[in-house]
Amino acid sequence: MVLKLAYKWRGFLTAPPLVFSAIWFQGEYEQDLLTWPLGVLLFFCGWGLRIWAQQHLGYRLRIQRVLTTSGPYAFVRNPIYIGNALLILGMVVTSKVLWMLPLTLLWCAAIYAAVVRHEERRLAERYGPEYLAYTAAVPRWVPRLASPCQGVRRPCSLRRALLAELHVVLFIVPFVLKDLVIAPFIE
Repeated sequence: MVLKLAYKWRGFLTAPPLVFSAIWFQGEYEQDLLTWPLGVLLFFCGWGLRIWAQQHLGYRLRIQRVLTTSGPYAFVRNPIYIGNALLILGMVVTSKVLWMLPLTLLWCAAIYAAVVRHEERRLAERYGPEYLAYTAAVPRWVPRLASPCQGVRRPCSLRRALLAELHVVLFIVPFVLKDLVIAPFIE
């Protein structure tokens, strides 16, 4: 029951470190030449991974669901959650509250570990031996450099995947506002 709730509310459960970082100003690392490029790089790496995964997964794209083993799923079982963690870490870096990075990483790890346990149970029920063979061949979190899977690529265009993931760019808006609009009044 707890794992099912964690899965259902996973988006909201990952928000507390972001909300805190967006509104906290004390102890900020004031080197914009480091924090913004690094934060934006992490953010766009996460977003790019989500787009690549979306091309193969087809979630939100109304494509019939099959076990996805191509694209990033050939190297790691949870590229969307890894992409989410990179996005979140990137936003925390742009907030300049760098001391929150280890806490945020631990928070994401705890939330996504619970979510994945529920998700893997459901996928094993749905796909049976095919999924179990996939889990034996592909690691959960740390990507392999060589892919043991030869999955069939989904017929999803980059354009459709990009449009499905375009909303992610809005997540960085509060951090831009914090730095450009609110911070000058606090200093």
